[in-house]
Amino acid sequence: MIKAFIILGFFAMGYGSYCPECTEEKSVAALEPGEAYANYKQGMVLDFGQGEEGCGWMLKIDDELYRPKNLDKVYQKDSLDIKVDFELSLSDYQCAEFPEKIKEVYIHWIEKDR
Repeated sequence: MIKAFIILGFFAMGYGSYCPECTEEKSVAALEPGEAYANYKQGMVLDFGQGEEGCGWMLKIDDELYRPKNLDKVYQKDSLDIKVDFELSLSDYQCAEFPEKIKEVYIHWIEKDR
């Protein structure tokens, strides 16, 4: 009987810690017409070079650089003015061009700023 409770306890602990959202990549959210994110930031998409020698696509927001983990190809244009809503990732990006690590972000919503 005690053995059954111990096995049941281990099963309950393992099931309670299961988190499928923790491993999924986030993608750009689709908005319904008329919807808008209240906490968006204005910024710019910058191309710091592609391939092994480059640092890739970056977002410059409030004079700080961020590396997007999910920038759609539509917005991969150097010096493109944007409005964007994002959340910080738990990871940082290291590029040889910059001595400090760059914060990575997940984009929730993005559009070209007119």
